[in-house]
Amino acid sequence: DNLVEVTVEDTGLGIAPMDQKHVFEKYYRTIEAKKINPDGIGLGLFLVKTIIERYDGRIWLESTLNKGSAFHITLPLAR
Repeated sequence: DNLVEVTVEDTGLGIAPMDQKHVFEKYYRTIEAKKINPDGIGLGLFLVKTIIERYDGRIWLESTLNKGSAFHITLPLAR
């Protein structure tokens, strides 16, 4: 398909199912994120998604509470 896929995984807290559908929204922060880093503003994943989509890519999340998260990114090799 002439795509490259990158996956970034962690074994952290994971993201609750109710939060997963919102993590790419502008200014959205989970309660856990606010506790860990109260100074964040919730733009990081929004900006990543915006950039990925500008290059005809896709980003999505798989996460399990207390086990971690995996962020998957696909981008076309040629545009």
